[in-house]
Amino acid sequence: MASTKHLSCNNLSNGHCKFGRKCKYSHDPTTACSPFLSRKGCLKADDCYFAHPEQSATDSNQPSLRTRKTRVPPSDVDPDYEARFRKWIFLIPRNNRQVPDVTLFFKTGYQLLAASDASGQQRLIKKLAAEEGLNMIKTLVEAVDDEHDDLCHSIFEGAVVPLFQILTYPNVASSLVLEHPLDTIYNFLYGPGGRRGVLIFRFTSKALLHAVVAGDSDTNRNSLLGPCVAALERLVDLNQGAQLQQEFLSIVESVSACVEPSDMSPESRRRLDKIRLRVGLGSLMPSAVKAKPVATGKATFTLSNDLPGELSSNGPRHDNDHEDIDEIQILPTAQEINSTRLEYLPLNNAKNSHLAGLPALLDRRFRLLREDAIGGLRDAVQRETSRLTNASLPTGQSGSSNAERTHVHENLRLQRWEVDRRKGIQLVVDFEQPRHITQSGELAREEWWESSRRLQPTSLVCIITSSGQIIFCLVCDPEPTAPIKRRQQPRDEEAAAEAEYQRRKMEMPTLHKQSHRAAVMLTIVETNCEHVAWISRHLMSGRSGSNAKMSLVEFPGVLLPSFEPTLKALQSMSRSLDLPFTDYLAPEAPGSGTLDVAPPLYAQKQRFAFNLSPIANGKTLELSPTKPFDPALFRDNTTLDEAQQSAVLHALTNTLALIQGPPGTGKSYTGVSIIKTLLHNREPGDIGPIICVCYTNHALDQLLEHLVKDGIKQVVRIGSRSKSELLKDINLRDFAQEIQLTRDEGQEKYQLYQQLNSAIDEIEGLLNALNALGSEGSLKAYLTTSWPRHYEQLFGAGAVEDGFTLVRHNNKDLIGNWLRGAEPSNRDLPESALHQMSLEKMSASERQRLLSRWIKDHAKQLALELDSAWESYTETRNELDKYYQEQQRRALSEAYIVGVTTSGLAKNLEVLRHLRSKVMVCEEAGEVMEAHTLTALLPSIEHAILIGDHQQLRPQVKNYDLCHDNPRGKHLALDISLFERLVEPAPGTKLPPMPFSRLKTQRRMHPSIAELIRRTLYVDLEDHATVSDYPAVLGMKDRLFWLNHDNREDGADPTQAQSDSKSNSFEVSMVSALASHLVRQGTYAAEDIAILTPYVRQLQNLRRSLSGMFEVVMNDRDTDALEEQEPLKGARPAPLPSSNRKTTLANALRIATVDNFQGEEAKIIILSFVRCNAEGKCGFLRTSNRINVALSRARHGMYVIGDAQTASLVPMWAKIVGILDSQGNIGDRLTLCCPRHPNDLIEVTTPDHFAVFSPEGGCNKSHQCPSACGETCPEAKCCQTCGDEAIKSSMVDYYEALTYEDIDLDEGPWMFPSCGHVITRANLDQHMEMREYYQFGFDGVGREVITAAKFTSAPMSVTVQKTCPACRAPIRNINRYSRIARRAWIDEATKKFIVWANSNFVPMAARMAEVEAQFQPNVASAGDQELQKRLKVHIVAPLSLEGSSESQIRKIYNLTKSDTRYKDAFRLRTRINDFLSRVNESEQPFSRIYDLVQDAKRHRGVEGTMTWTPDVLQTRNRMLATVLLIRCEYTIIANFLKMSKGTAAQINIDFKNHQNPCESLIEDAKVRNQPAIEVEGHLFWARFLCLERGVSDAVPDGSSALLTAREHLQTAREICTEHQGQTAGMRSEIEDVEKALRDSTFYTSVTNEEKAAIYAAMASDFRGTGHWYYCANGHPFTVGECGMPMQTSRCPQCGATVGGERHTAVEGVRRATDMDEQFGRLLI
Repeated sequence: MASTKHLSCNNLSNGHCKFGRKCKYSHDPTTACSPFLSRKGCLKADDCYFAHPEQSATDSNQPSLRTRKTRVPPSDVDPDYEARFRKWIFLIPRNNRQVPDVTLFFKTGYQLLAASDASGQQRLIKKLAAEEGLNMIKTLVEAVDDEHDDLCHSIFEGAVVPLFQILTYPNVASSLVLEHPLDTIYNFLYGPGGRRGVLIFRFTSKALLHAVVAGDSDTNRNSLLGPCVAALERLVDLNQGAQLQQEFLSIVESVSACVEPSDMSPESRRRLDKIRLRVGLGSLMPSAVKAKPVATGKATFTLSNDLPGELSSNGPRHDNDHEDIDEIQILPTAQEINSTRLEYLPLNNAKNSHLAGLPALLDRRFRLLREDAIGGLRDAVQRETSRLTNASLPTGQSGSSNAERTHVHENLRLQRWEVDRRKGIQLVVDFEQPRHITQSGELAREEWWESSRRLQPTSLVCIITSSGQIIFCLVCDPEPTAPIKRRQQPRDEEAAAEAEYQRRKMEMPTLHKQSHRAAVMLTIVETNCEHVAWISRHLMSGRSGSNAKMSLVEFPGVLLPSFEPTLKALQSMSRSLDLPFTDYLAPEAPGSGTLDVAPPLYAQKQRFAFNLSPIANGKTLELSPTKPFDPALFRDNTTLDEAQQSAVLHALTNTLALIQGPPGTGKSYTGVSIIKTLLHNREPGDIGPIICVCYTNHALDQLLEHLVKDGIKQVVRIGSRSKSELLKDINLRDFAQEIQLTRDEGQEKYQLYQQLNSAIDEIEGLLNALNALGSEGSLKAYLTTSWPRHYEQLFGAGAVEDGFTLVRHNNKDLIGNWLRGAEPSNRDLPESALHQMSLEKMSASERQRLLSRWIKDHAKQLALELDSAWESYTETRNELDKYYQEQQRRALSEAYIVGVTTSGLAKNLEVLRHLRSKVMVCEEAGEVMEAHTLTALLPSIEHAILIGDHQQLRPQVKNYDLCHDNPRGKHLALDISLFERLVEPAPGTKLPPMPFSRLKTQRRMHPSIAELIRRTLYVDLEDHATVSDYPAVLGMKDRLFWLNHDNREDGADPTQAQSDSKSNSFEVSMVSALASHLVRQGTYAAEDIAILTPYVRQLQNLRRSLSGMFEVVMNDRDTDALEEQEPLKGARPAPLPSSNRKTTLANALRIATVDNFQGEEAKIIILSFVRCNAEGKCGFLRTSNRINVALSRARHGMYVIGDAQTASLVPMWAKIVGILDSQGNIGDRLTLCCPRHPNDLIEVTTPDHFAVFSPEGGCNKSHQCPSACGETCPEAKCCQTCGDEAIKSSMVDYYEALTYEDIDLDEGPWMFPSCGHVITRANLDQHMEMREYYQFGFDGVGREVITAAKFTSAPMSVTVQKTCPACRAPIRNINRYSRIARRAWIDEATKKFIVWANSNFVPMAARMAEVEAQFQPNVASAGDQELQKRLKVHIVAPLSLEGSSESQIRKIYNLTKSDTRYKDAFRLRTRINDFLSRVNESEQPFSRIYDLVQDAKRHRGVEGTMTWTPDVLQTRNRMLATVLLIRCEYTIIANFLKMSKGTAAQINIDFKNHQNPCESLIEDAKVRNQPAIEVEGHLFWARFLCLERGVSDAVPDGSSALLTAREHLQTAREICTEHQGQTAGMRSEIEDVEKALRDSTFYTSVTNEEKAAIYAAMASDFRGTGHWYYCANGHPFTVGECGMPMQTSRCPQCGATVGGERHTAVEGVRRATDMDEQFGRLLI
């Protein structure tokens, strides 16, 4: 048999080989991969364990092995791993008599760790963190304490170093799952008071010094030093006590002295510097209150600054005012909100700060960002609190100018607690519906809530009360989490979980269900026992007698996830102080000159050099940060321009590199070049995944798309808000789940889930108790344990008073009887005395006060228990999350590029901090807040590259008082990015600027446009040669022009939420006219024209104006801003104007605010300046940054429309106006140019001039329009005189074979379908069969015209869309044929609706029969016994089933939810209700169209009325479903009452709310001529009376109700006699109900075989695709494909003859012409 050892093992390649060394295939990684050599090929590429041979350059016939990084397979590097692991464990002594060999133990342990996979590594570390492993560490520490100098070296290298190697092994140190075991080991190693840590690291420094004396090489000392320093760093980070011990500082200095800094590895040097910083800070902590001022010779004057917390001269401002930011809650507390003192905000100049260096930097960034995020929110809450306590203040009264925009929902009520296994603790609340929708229907309310976007999931809200309580919450999705079906789960547990799930679905709160109250589900942001206790006491508003008024305040502009993760990250960084580049970002002492920036640490390794071949046309060029480099070699071999080359070299050789990219200079291209170079040097530098950070999702998508298109692999995107199709398959969320957990991880996850379930069960029990707080059962439970004497007096068998035993004759409502039974008395003893008194001797006020105290104390007790349970749940949930995070970390560790937004990075910080990435690239760094950039600087980062432009947009700040351009905010300057601060340090800080590189060659703007920013901002900006070749703007004389005007801006709009936003109506009209003119040139595509404005309100008006003519495209941020611009009252925004001149998507226009267009460009930019006022206020466009962005977006042409006088008050605008004036490019007249007559110039000054002098984008010398009146005029290229030659020579008359230029336009107009063909109107009329739909006549001059629409055309007959006779494209854009085109859609939609309704109703009817069968005695006997036992336990007091049918059914559900039969019935009822809402008349196609037409008539001012009456074709399914719902509820109630017969308690039920729907159904069926349904209504009315007679004595023989029931049955009998075919089998049902009434039978089943047969027949009904007909009794049906009857049959619902023969219907059958009449009159 031939040997197979030369073949690779497929099992091992796929992850695991069970044969180990006995495998007959090769496990050697140098073996050539067998699949790779085969024809099929290997799909694993670089991830393959085996080698992929390539053709050698010297000998093409001999395969050579690529140099590749070997992938270690799971547990197969050492097949005897299990045996070796057991031997290692046996090295641990089993008793005190054994002497442990610590050297062998730790040395073997490290060897095992290095040879194992993730599973093996976890087992080893967890064993080491267990008691026996920690004892071995203790033994080692004791050994080094006693060790003599002659054995120092052996135990150090043999045991201590291996221990540190184990603890700092890369895969171990970065694992989130091993974080807790490692912390355990380090804490143990630190020991009590740090004794063990001092001992072992003092020994380490001594051993390293011994190595120096012994003459060990630097290489050997470095290899020993690395793991020791890494372990010391982790120990000091983890134990703050180490930072206070001087011993550790001396240890650091001793270790540092062992190796010269120049010979030390960069990583060890960085770690030692960090440790020195930590222990140094610790030694200075007692005096670290203020930074000492630097003495200077100049006179100084310093303003005082009130410091935070206890450092303030006036004491803390409130309970959330602390000197340490780690103690500050993110959201404001009640005291903070009500505080009148200003918050402490640190200034740029740190002289008056309470901190210095890095702590001061983090403190300043945290406080300023938090103030911007929650300052307005705090003011808004304060405003609403004042309103609640002062009734004279109206809702929404303005307070602070910075107050956040809010929606206030009044008269809040707290309903109940809920708990969800995935979402945690939830609170259900309700409040008043907005007044203007209380009279609307449920569907209208639902649409209003959806369109208003209020109270969407994750919205931040606040519960505010007049008593001062303030609780922040988040809106959560009310949909309950479905139960997880576990293997081997008991059936009763599974059934109970499913029943609870269905209950929660039924009781799910909604905003629209009730007409006067809206309900919503909340979750508290910070759960604490005080909030829980207070809410529980106030459930159902006033349980404790409180009259506190409550409101729910919504903050639509505040997104908690947008700032909370960043603030928490800054707090974490303030504890760890592990921010890299501290010397540059927060130097302790100011310097002078320019900073000297070192190369990245990884680039400082010996013999390291960057290989530049990816950007040097493949030529090998090496760039060493420590050696000279010849730029000429690079310049001759790259496509980068000179400035880009310098930027790349600067970025690679500086550990913190800054690159400024003016507009159009290729920032993204340069960034991609840098990233490609870094990736090429990924393995030599061991840099790990490169973190690419952007501020917005759009910018991140653009960057990653560039990389993917350039062929870069292993790209991962974090975050789900990507809009890119190219990136949809590289999202971390999708493939992290594919990472398999180890066996131990799977087991631990299972255990955590068990703990989580236990915690949830405990929480659920506590919440149920809190929901029932104050009830008799709740008080019993509380008094039993807390006040047993009071319990005995209230609930005992008989209380003894003065020797007499009190005997109770009524055990119902004992609490109420006690409260009402007090003797008249004015006594009011203190509460302390009441606990010792007899309850019977208390006065009424004392009893009420004591009851309130019991409830309050019980709530507090339960809240404390809940707090503990919640803490347990949270800890378990966090531990469980670590396993998911570990999956993400493993997935990310295989990536080359990790793309993430700044907010996404903060949310995923825990994972990214364990990733060991060394490089971070930040795009648009000038637009990113410094706090966000600092968060992105992970502790492992050694190389940060910030690319941006501080002269373009700054970071967006909500509070203008914090902005640099505001005199009040100049010393706070939150909107100054880290990029700008480093490039241009603030004058008072005395910090030297960072060196940076600037790109210089722009490739975007025509030189005339670029001149505007060149002469004002970028004096060295150069133009690339290509921009001079841009074509002129078609239709315009000048490519650059400012149209100056003096039309004033609009006044404030009182209906707008943001009254500071501005608009200018003249500019709206002028911009719209200019845009229309440019589009009509026919050469500009969707992305070519963009309209910019600085204001959201102007953007709103522009969209409204332009939407009538074009498809308007906006980005997400502008869309969100417009949605926030809705009216304060919450009314729907006014509809956009409609127009029949709307273009196709090819002529779409982009509109945007200036702030949201950075990074974008367009061929033509139209800028609406907006501001024009007597005060000369320029508004948003007064800053050079915004002006820069506004003027640098255009490529070919730019047109500014605005008041130059107002603008010129701003210095930069004055320069711009001067430049334009000198070139003749500004004036009050805009010059147009007709493309057909270029020498005829047209001057316009008003919007109307465009229509007068330049119709259709040309001049007023236009030739005859060939189209019909009322249609869109075709483009200029369709002109018969001067149009496109290809069009003029095209065939247009298919009957006479004439071309377009041959025909006479005077003989008749021409039609221009969207497909581009040209057809005569006469030809197209004939093709569209116009005479089938319209009546024709002649006008006064003998021309044939349409005189009326036909209303008698066959319904449902238009089965296909009419198409162009030339290309078969649909004809939809021609107004003349719109009725025909839309008629086909209406017919098809209506038919599909009826078919859908029928196909959904039939299964429900069948399911109803199955549900009823489950309750039959022969089936349900076992279930009945179980349910009766349950009801006897739970129904011990009189049960009242009152209120709506929904309320009654819910109560029954809560008592029967454990019974699967009832569960099925309730589920069916929910399904029927859902079906009913969908088949409602208002949801049907015709009704929707009717509403649209009515709406259009209102807005266009069209007079006249349109009436309609839904007939059987649209209402039958609704009536059938109503019968089914009544039948379902009857079945549930009847069987429940039957089961309740065995309980002792009385059951009272209001049947009127069940009989009323029966009466409505009877009337509806009578009007619709549905006799069978009318009979059903009569029968169920009588059936419900039977139930009432069975449970109550209120309906005796001879009562009026009984007589009414018999009248119903008599009417039903008469209907059956008259309509025998349609009521087959129903007479027997009438007899059954009569017998029940006569004999007082409790329950009659609803069974009818004929009815079941009809439902079965309906399953095959409504399936035709031709015409629709009614049978003689009005039931709809369809016939075959030909659309005419060919055979006779029976109506499946009534038995009448239907169909026909030879295309002729039988007598009585008629077409459904009513549909045609109704649709025809719409004239759509």
